[in-house]
Amino acid sequence: MPRRSPWLAALFIATQVPPKVEYSLTASGASLNEALGPLGDWGRERLHREGLEVCDVDSRRP
Repeated sequence: MPRRSPWLAALFIATQVPPKVEYSLTASGASLNEALGPLGDWGRERLHREGLEVCDVDSRRP
């Protein structure tokens, strides 16, 4: 279980071999999704309006 954190993400380190590290959103981090939703909507509308498409940056690597 992640420790309580005032930050956007919580870190959990399991003491095992091999080491295991997990990150998860805190309640504050999850609440940011509501604020970022309109920004995502704006971006999708702009892509559509400009006739642009999303590309996978990694697919352009040699």
